[in-house]
Amino acid sequence: MKFRKYQQRKAFMLDLIEKGYPGSAAVMAEKIGISRRTFFEYINDFRMEGIYIVYDKSQKTFIKK
Repeated sequence: MKFRKYQQRKAFMLDLIEKGYPGSAAVMAEKIGISRRTFFEYINDFRMEGIYIVYDKSQKTFIKK
């Protein structure tokens, strides 16, 4: 995958999370156009950058901490 496309997808993912887009990892991955596994790889990438994202069961969505 080209770096630019990777950065665009990560930015879109973070935007969805910050706006409170509801959904599981599979739902969000489909919206972004990536696999569920890649979704979790992006979560780990964000962690390495100091951005912590967790799943909130009560809201049924991912949130940024």
